[in-house]
Amino acid sequence: AAKQYNNDVKDMWVRKHFKQERYEKWLLKVFNTQYGAVIDKRAFDIIGSDDTKTIFEAGCGNGGAAACLLLRVLDKRFPSGNIDSSSNSLEYTGVDLNSDRVKVANTFLPIMFSHYDSEVSFNFKTGDLANLDFKDKYFDFSFVPSVLERVDNNNIMNVIEEISRITKKGIFVVDVADKYPMGSPRSHLEQEKLFNQFGFSLKWHKYVKTNTKMKNQCELHAFFERTG
Repeated sequence: AAKQYNNDVKDMWVRKHFKQERYEKWLLKVFNTQYGAVIDKRAFDIIGSDDTKTIFEAGCGNGGAAACLLLRVLDKRFPSGNIDSSSNSLEYTGVDLNSDRVKVANTFLPIMFSHYDSEVSFNFKTGDLANLDFKDKYFDFSFVPSVLERVDNNNIMNVIEEISRITKKGIFVVDVADKYPMGSPRSHLEQEKLFNQFGFSLKWHKYVKTNTKMKNQCELHAFFERTG
């Protein structure tokens, strides 16, 4: 069984308190900060295929990245906004260390996607990525946005092992490639070596220079496919 990790970043994130924000302000953050940074058509077309039933997000935060992913997925499935039975319904699950942010995700995502409440259900919970309480290969795909670079080298194996264990088909990673304080950025080759140990191979990757209203940084986008 994977061991729990413990480092300064984790402790800081658990203790940090966030004020309850208004829905309008949350939406502005989604489109000004997240949307231009995490959208990747190749990955989301795969994740959003009609037969996908379960998606896991590691480090879900306040639900901004989930909103970006689901906007793409639901638009692909229902381009006119008319709901039909051609696709499986989705179960979207997210885990984050911070309870304040999890509360926001559970409040605002159902509001944003109320039109699709028959097609997507949400379950955001507080938890440790190194010790997940889900069955092996429970999720079709996992989405890991800006998480792995925050885990130090002593603990990264535990986190990748658990995410790999619960994922059946593929894992899409968006990681900051720039070096920041308390960050541990890893190249696609370094990540490939880690995921290879748990039955996943690197399908494709690219480095992206984001330039949104609130972000200007280099990111690694990488898709890992289960091979074993």
